[in-house]
Amino acid sequence: MKFEGRPFFLESKPIERRIMRVSVGANLAVITFCAAYLILQYKSSGITWPYIVVGVLVGYLIADFASGLVHWGMDILGLAKLCLAAP
Repeated sequence: MKFEGRPFFLESKPIERRIMRVSVGANLAVITFCAAYLILQYKSSGITWPYIVVGVLVGYLIADFASGLVHWGMDILGLAKLCLAAP
């Protein structure tokens, strides 16, 4: 697999760019909602900061591992260029 030096999105279709923008916007909205909920519910939960730090670190590591596993699987199966979201 050779890198051609051009970003992938330059060759994308308008529908693919719209889908990406909507997906990123939805993801940011969910992250904002969850962060606000956690901040508002912090005092009533009784959780201390060390548990939060450990939880964030473990969550990051699990998400990174899962993302790597998905990308590895797509590379192995040859599905790296397959676009499931656009027609």
